[in-house]
Amino acid sequence: HMKATCGAAPWIGDLQMEVIITFGDRRRRDIQNYFDIICDCGNNILYLDDSQIIKITGEKFYKKDIWQVEIILHQP
Repeated sequence: HMKATCGAAPWIGDLQMEVIITFGDRRRRDIQNYFDIICDCGNNILYLDDSQIIKITGEKFYKKDIWQVEIILHQP
């Protein structure tokens, strides 16, 4: 799904990433476990390689029956 919605060429150079995850239920989750998966999935789609990410921040929210991941990239 990431490739279908991105549409642009992969970013080049150092990147900062903000990840906002919305969970549709209240089960406890460690947000840092999702960072590795999200970073790996962005390889060759959002950026050439996740080693370009020099800073990552994240937030998690709970909204009943809403499941969503928002990824915001910035070049420093």
